[in-house]
Amino acid sequence: MSFDAVATTNPGLERVAAAEVVDLLGSDATADVDHRGAIRFACAPGDFARLNRRSRTLHRVLCVLRETRFEDLDDVARAVRRLPLERYLAERQSFAVRASRHGDHPFGSPDVAEVVGQAVIDGYRDATGHRLAVDLDDPDVALHATVRHDRFRLAVDTTGTSLHDRGWRVCEHDAPIRPTVAASLVRLAGLSPGESLLDPTCGSGTIPVEAALYARGIPHSPDRGYALSRLGFLPSGATDGDRRDGRRGSGDGVAVIGRDADPSWIECARENARSAGVDTRFDVADATTTPPEADRVVCNPPYGVRLDDPEPLYRDLFRSFDRGSWSRLVLITGREGLVPWEPDERFGVPLGRLDAAVLVFDR
Repeated sequence: MSFDAVATTNPGLERVAAAEVVDLLGSDATADVDHRGAIRFACAPGDFARLNRRSRTLHRVLCVLRETRFEDLDDVARAVRRLPLERYLAERQSFAVRASRHGDHPFGSPDVAEVVGQAVIDGYRDATGHRLAVDLDDPDVALHATVRHDRFRLAVDTTGTSLHDRGWRVCEHDAPIRPTVAASLVRLAGLSPGESLLDPTCGSGTIPVEAALYARGIPHSPDRGYALSRLGFLPSGATDGDRRDGRRGSGDGVAVIGRDADPSWIECARENARSAGVDTRFDVADATTTPPEADRVVCNPPYGVRLDDPEPLYRDLFRSFDRGSWSRLVLITGREGLVPWEPDERFGVPLGRLDAAVLVFDR
């Protein structure tokens, strides 16, 4: 038995997230063509726990209960009421509906939430004689209702707080990179056993910490809980309490190094590494004058938003890269026009209102 599953990730990096799901589950995963920032795959009941605990690039994992075409909200209500809701919610559990709508419709997301919520209450009462409680702030079960053009999907959240919220990050940079983006960059770097990875502009250390956790097979937030624990129809994975995934248990000799020109950020990075439980080296060094010496270079250089003229910074940075020794360079930037090299691979990644890009260079 398996469920259809949908997972959210960083828009533009769906292919990276899909490859991670394949690695973790052995299940084919593809980008959701109708929803940027989402991937779809089949998931065995016990694998939801593994994905939530082990994934580094996903934000939220949803178990799909129903997907169908519709013409109006009455069709949506009927689709929900036909579900065997008693399989998914216990009588004493509260629920909430998180609705989103995409396309041209004579109704909005609040209307979808109201119709779906009432259909859940009515359908459950018809099946059990019991009226479910609604808790919009802290429900036991969060249902995600998505309307996209003429398709409706109802799914249950197995995650809770987004997976991009890392428990180890206790010190944060002024312009921090999202940890799931950092993890995606590390995967794109193709780090292999016995190799080294350097972030020459590490800031508060997000990329090196994520790289070290990945190399050592340590879950990024081993002590957090998941919405999965409140779902009786799926195994919670409570017995899967090991802190390593067995794939790279000892780190295989991988050396992870972070550098930054500002000593205060190096101290911040060291604090985050201690919080994550990884032994990562951090040095004070200027990336524009210290050529990188590592197998893989992964970085998030300043975008120049707070700089009057970022062009000299990028010129000097890439001159330093050119003098260095590395086999693959992966970086994310919102100043793609200042990058003097043609990338071997490019991913457009919107970061808020900023159009950024992940660029991959091979030697």
